[in-house]
Amino acid sequence: MSTENKPTEAQTQRKNDIPSQFYEWIVEARKLVDAHFPNEVSSAHNAMVVEAAKSMMMMHKLGEIEMAINDIVFELDDREET
Repeated sequence: MSTENKPTEAQTQRKNDIPSQFYEWIVEARKLVDAHFPNEVSSAHNAMVVEAAKSMMMMHKLGEIEMAINDIVFELDDREET
């Protein structure tokens, strides 16, 4: 008996959103890297842009998680007081 874990609609949507979100972070990372290394077009430069984009995207996602956790803690504290 095999049970398959099918992704929920929200999980599928989140997965589908990743490429466009990553592209947005690539644009932001390119601005940041180009500001410090103007007129650079090497493969190392492109790798730096990709790594910066990944870092920026992860920092953003971690910030969202942190805010959600803070909201949960606030709600739990509020319930304990009542």
